[in-house]
Amino acid sequence: HRDLHSFPTRRSSDLLAVGAAVNGVLGTTLAGTCVQIGGKAAPLSLVTPGQINALAPAVIGQNTTLQVIVNCGGAQQLMSNTVQVAVQAATPEFLYWSSPDAKGSAPVVTLNAVSGQMLGPVGLIPGVDFAPAKPGDTLTIYGIGFGATNPPSAPGVAPPAARPTVAVPVVTLDGSPLDAAAVLYAGVSPGSPGLYQLNIVLPMNIGDGNHAVGLKLGSLGTPVGGYLTVAH
Repeated sequence: HRDLHSFPTRRSSDLLAVGAAVNGVLGTTLAGTCVQIGGKAAPLSLVTPGQINALAPAVIGQNTTLQVIVNCGGAQQLMSNTVQVAVQAATPEFLYWSSPDAKGSAPVVTLNAVSGQMLGPVGLIPGVDFAPAKPGDTLTIYGIGFGATNPPSAPGVAPPAARPTVAVPVVTLDGSPLDAAAVLYAGVSPGSPGLYQLNIVLPMNIGDGNHAVGLKLGSLGTPVGGYLTVAH
């Protein structure tokens, strides 16, 4: 999922097609493109010349197949090679405001849950109003691949309301677990197929600077490198 880093700032001229949910459901054909995962049509949210965003349908087993089809359903379909991909219960990862730096670090996509202010280093993206988080703020951090929820949320269908993850979320800041009471929610983001969110309250005693943030769901965790920027 690292190719999603720059999704908030991608230029519209780079886009081939963006999927829109119709009656709350993403389609499985976009710009004449289809993706088959485990022999099932995957809902599509983005197709560009170099990237496809597909939501994995429910599949069984530790491995499955993946194939891309161009001119899907037409007279001149073009099919990619079929490749094997691993399957696991979750592949949690945060989304990022920008590509990683030379050390592999990047600011996670975060909003102030009360004001809606975009949170990150000031001046991160020219012309975009970013502000650092403050101690005690309630944050909404966006991600993908958090896995099963209760009640279940079908792939490609916009969840109408909050649905928490089945696995209990454990959040770390700079490698230390955040108090469980400060982890308010981890689950689907209502109204957005395939999008998840994490809501936390920052400790009052957190210092200024960039703080590594991580999420574990059972034995599965986010990759290292994501951070939050904090200033009093």
